[in-house]
Amino acid sequence: MPNPSTGSLSRLLGDSSLHWQPIIDLVNEKPVGAEALFRPPEGNPVEWLAWIDQTDQWKEFTRWEMEQVVSDLALFPSLSNPFFAFFNLSPRQCVSSFLFPWVRCFPSHISPVIEVLEKALERSQLSVLARIGGFHDLDPPVSPC
Repeated sequence: MPNPSTGSLSRLLGDSSLHWQPIIDLVNEKPVGAEALFRPPEGNPVEWLAWIDQTDQWKEFTRWEMEQVVSDLALFPSLSNPFFAFFNLSPRQCVSSFLFPWVRCFPSHISPVIEVLEKALERSQLSVLARIGGFHDLDPPVSPC
């Protein structure tokens, strides 16, 4: 079992990757999207994400995650319009202003879907999301799940 407390975030991220799990429309059996899944070089992703949370390194992790997402999505062919790219964010990541410029970097044929559990949100984060109103002013628009 890995010991997240003995590693550095930069080393972890340098050895990690995103795996893309396809999302298939069962009616026409065609891909309609994919979900980005964080995969550390060893151990359980949940343990590493908990360590990132405990050490308050979400901003650096989110920057790495979004760089990977945008880089990977640039290679995705235009299979359907729109093609949905799902990725998970913590409540802190979701309401951080540094996230918005990344969303504008998505290829035009890909619509981002940000997943965040409302149960995990604190009262202040809920009010920020309410003001954002689903990110609809962005181009492309984003809707939190």
